[in-house]
Amino acid sequence: MRTPMTSRQRVQAALRHEEPDRVPIDFGGRHSVHVEVHRALKQHLGLEGGAEIVRSLLTNTAEPDPRLVEMFGGGRGRLPAEAGGELHLPARPGDRQLGGRMGDPIPEAARGPLLRSLRVPPGLGGDGGRGGAVPAAEPDRPRPADRAHRASPGGACLRRQGRAPECTGDRHLEVLLHACGSVYWAVPDLIEAGIDALNPVQVNAADMDPARLKREFGRDISFWGGGCDTILLQQGSPAAVEREVERRIAELAPGGGFVFGSIHNIAAGVPPENVVAMFRAAQKHGAYR
Repeated sequence: MRTPMTSRQRVQAALRHEEPDRVPIDFGGRHSVHVEVHRALKQHLGLEGGAEIVRSLLTNTAEPDPRLVEMFGGGRGRLPAEAGGELHLPARPGDRQLGGRMGDPIPEAARGPLLRSLRVPPGLGGDGGRGGAVPAAEPDRPRPADRAHRASPGGACLRRQGRAPECTGDRHLEVLLHACGSVYWAVPDLIEAGIDALNPVQVNAADMDPARLKREFGRDISFWGGGCDTILLQQGSPAAVEREVERRIAELAPGGGFVFGSIHNIAAGVPPENVVAMFRAAQKHGAYR
């Protein structure tokens, strides 16, 4: 049996591509829960009281009740630095645009350095409110020099702007990129650009087979999310959800480099029984041996 670790230690180990005592679980960190599902989940688990706080009016998601965070995730710890806004990659390698903040498409070279928009969200660092993130074990960790690159406009733009950690300041930060949908073709360029973790690992999108992603890129980038197909989570049975979670962990967890979490925010209409099944399955099947 491995020595028990804190949630923060698990995340740090996973991002170093080491196996912690068990797969770290993100509940309510990178993604949250629709307010109606959050309310139903508390009722289903018999949790009374507690403030009902809306995290985002845009997505109608809740700031998770700390009791749920402790029950499913064991505490969030600190999150990696994220891009200010979100980086939306072209839908196909042939597209001539690279999306920017808030999904506003921009020409590939029309604006200033895209990756210089990377910033550390205030309050995440535990360092007096100045921001921060999980520090890397090796500040100048080398990247593969012999990886072949796809001829993609997104990759060209990322390479032109330099490695992401160099755009975030003097100290190295682990950088988490949120890139929805089918981004398999762009992963080699993201690795060269210095992205440390990819979220949300949308497993039902084209070319996003988790086993393939892990096999081809798992030594060079971590995967954050990927917990359960969103359609199955909304429409399947708790038993089917558990089987899906067990399969995802088997595919993505070996060797570290995996933080379990929902794929996007948990949407309206997801049964609370399935939310419980997803995170309890992660706890049940996530132990490293």
